[in-house]
Amino acid sequence: YIRCGKQNASLRGMETPLDITVEKSVELLANRNKRSADLRTIGDHPETGESLVVKDGRFGPYISDGKINASLKGDLTPESVTLAQATELINQRRLNPPKKRKRKTTKKKK
Repeated sequence: YIRCGKQNASLRGMETPLDITVEKSVELLANRNKRSADLRTIGDHPETGESLVVKDGRFGPYISDGKINASLKGDLTPESVTLAQATELINQRRLNPPKKRKRKTTKKKK
């Protein structure tokens, strides 16, 4: 990571501290708290009319319609995903939402 005063920024990919220039480090520090970047707008969802956007998140690229997010898995890349594939992924996620984990309760000590 890079530190300037109290600000820290993580290096991405295969970058090493020796490869980073001053300009690149300033850019990393400036963009450290940005939201997920929009990589590409695919189009509008045929059923809901919501705009489908490919975003780059913490855990990799995903498709979002503003409310529901679906990860790009397998051989799908942000550049190659089509409107039909994106619509199918969003519809699958809408039908099968992620499971909520139950918290374990601890037994009271006597």
